[in-house]
Amino acid sequence: MLSLQTLTLPRAIPPLALSETSLWKWSANHWIPVPYQFNEYDDNGNIWIEKVGIAAAGPINTLDDSDRILAIDTGAATTKKHITPKDKIVAALISTSGTTYYLRNTHAPEVEKHVNFSRQSGVTRTPLYELSANPDNEIIWRSLKDAQADSNSAPLIDSLELEISAGILTSFSRVSLGPKNLKAEVVGSQGGPLRQTTSYHIKVVMLGIPVMTVDMQMSRYPAAITFSSNAKIPAAYRAIIRKPRVTIGLNSPICQSGTVSLGGTPAHPICLDNNRQINDISMPVAGKSGVLELTKNGMHLSVTLENRGDSPLPIEYYLHPSVSGLQGGYKMSHLPDDNIVQFFMSLDFSRLDSTQNNTH
Repeated sequence: MLSLQTLTLPRAIPPLALSETSLWKWSANHWIPVPYQFNEYDDNGNIWIEKVGIAAAGPINTLDDSDRILAIDTGAATTKKHITPKDKIVAALISTSGTTYYLRNTHAPEVEKHVNFSRQSGVTRTPLYELSANPDNEIIWRSLKDAQADSNSAPLIDSLELEISAGILTSFSRVSLGPKNLKAEVVGSQGGPLRQTTSYHIKVVMLGIPVMTVDMQMSRYPAAITFSSNAKIPAAYRAIIRKPRVTIGLNSPICQSGTVSLGGTPAHPICLDNNRQINDISMPVAGKSGVLELTKNGMHLSVTLENRGDSPLPIEYYLHPSVSGLQGGYKMSHLPDDNIVQFFMSLDFSRLDSTQNNTH
């Protein structure tokens, strides 16, 4: 069982140098190194990446109470690592599961990577999933598979698609741009054993007019993939843009052998399996977030979209059958007055036959 924990440094602890700090637990009279990674954040609440150019929320390369510590408890056996007297405990951290971890001012042995990402191939592998993306444009997904499924089995997701459409001067002449027309430029990246994060910048140009910019950060975790996005229409062009729409779509063959639930309200989910057919479905999301759930062969995928902007933003589910399986996702229309759309999307993986927990 892998349990990803997010730990916070107590305010009473002075800032610690990242290069001189490691995470351990005490078990069976031995110190056991725990796989860990430090998350430093920027002023926008995203993972801090120097090349992005946004100021860090706290001192860089220093662990303080504005940062978070990712840890995976693998239940590893005891280690023969000897802790010398000069090594000292600088903080004891208790996780949500009740386990006590210790920060020490010593270097830990090299730990196993639980997120393996290759920018050259565009492939991400973790214990739960395998994501294949176009290495030249990483927002174009080729497939998302169960890491333990047979190589010949259908993927959970065929593709994830970002589409932006709008009318120029009039709403009757709409222009739509899909993934092949939206180039995600890599601005910066940061990797480690438990998380790999990349920041992208997308320029949306319609009929020669730069109608929108999208700054996106994607993080790959052992049991989750998250997107934090900020889409903005330049004020100079807002007057000529009519009814802009951002659509995030998931294409999946899962309805051939799995189940799907789409919940406007938890008490009334809409289900799809081999024995039921559905018509096109579209419904508003209650509140500021919604969840689309997919289940197949013991793997559960929960897709959550949250509106994180200051202004209310209508979000709409959509779900309809396609030739290859299922198309579903979210549509966001009617930009708020400040012309900025801030949304967060996460794909969380879990096995129905395990007690695995995921936090990110």
